[in-house]
Amino acid sequence: MNEATFQIPALNQVLADLAEIKKLLADGKEQRSAPMKYARCATLAKAYDMSQRNMAYILARGVMAGKIKKLGGKNPDGTRGEVTTYHVADVEAYMIETRGGKEA
Repeated sequence: MNEATFQIPALNQVLADLAEIKKLLADGKEQRSAPMKYARCATLAKAYDMSQRNMAYILARGVMAGKIKKLGGKNPDGTRGEVTTYHVADVEAYMIETRGGKEA
């Protein structure tokens, strides 16, 4: 039987890491970007001027590829769950990668 070895860090290393985290939080460097924003498929379809059906297809491909984060959706037992929303910044990055971004 293979046993994984786990290295326990020294106490002074843990305390140094905690002090560094506290310093980052005090300086406000941890919050570099805007808070995460999520949107429904219909909202994203309007933003990209396309049908909801086409946007749903693009979102499904992005989620399956691991490029777009989503919240909600069906429950594991197949029953209806929460409203599905998608991370807007991920959608924008995926659209730029696959289609060249938003057409203005």
